Amino acid sequence: MTARTMQSYFKPLVAAIAEGATTPDPGTTNAVALSTTTGAFMRWTGTEWNALGGGGEGGGEFGTFLTQLTATVDFGDGLVEDTLVSQFVAADTVNENSIIHLAVASSTDHSADEIAAEGVSVYATEVDPGVGFTLVAVAPQGTWGEYTVAIGVMNSFDGGLVFTKADIGLSLVDNTADMSKPVSTAQAAADMLAVTALSTKTAPYTLTATDNVILSNYASAEITLPSAATIGAGRQYTVKNINASTGTLKAVAGTIDGVAASTGVALLQYQSLTVVSDGANWHIL
Repeated sequence: MTARTMQSYFKPLVAAIAEGATTPDPGTTNAVALSTTTGAFMRWTGTEWNALGGGGEGGGEFGTFLTQLTATVDFGDGLVEDTLVSQFVAADTVNENSIIHLAVASSTDHSADEIAAEGVSVYATEVDPGVGFTLVAVAPQGTWGEYTVAIGVMNSFDGGLVFTKADIGLSLVDNTADMSKPVSTAQAAADMLAVTALSTKTAPYTLTATDNVILSNYASAEITLPSAATIGAGRQYTVKNINASTGTLKAVAGTIDGVAASTGVALLQYQSLTVVSDGANWHIL
């Protein structure tokens, strides 16, 4: 089973941050940063920075780091396209519930400003519970030298670190039951049309966009379809003659199964026809 991995809300801040510091303000409660002052991962409460647990078991108001360690990734001399480096990191405390925080902390070959500008990204993958995980480092072509990656494996929370759906970009997600989920205005209108658009006509009538099923009940009934081009492809109507006399189904424009719109097709008593528009003409189904 693969553990949850995170880059401290996807890219941790690396800065000189002391315990209880009120700056810098990341703008997001529960943001995590790597402190170059203490060497520990810090959590923003919304007003100040606090340590996210200590090395070794126990400790930490907002959780416990059972492992806080480092790894070195080497991109070589930059003359080859070593833009992706991976290596195994032993961490026997990692499990299927772990959150792994990763940050490029320092480099023996580059300054802090150079590290920030070079854009080296680090990720955890292929987590093996109780053993470790694979550390993957990705950098732009031409990146060279060694980089130290700070790693924190957090396995428990003490109640202070609470993630909200907004914290992880899921503010619009909820647990609404399927039967209670809303539909779009357009879908609701279409559903109502399909369910309720049944009407009886006792005089000549031309169908509109809000019609669906028509019952024709007058002598020599004449029901007219709208223009197939105007109503659009895919639109369907059903017309049934419930009068004793024969009626006619015509159209404003186009043809009905090849028959001229003005001529139309006959509708015998209790006969029904369902037609569909192809965007130019009508076809009987």
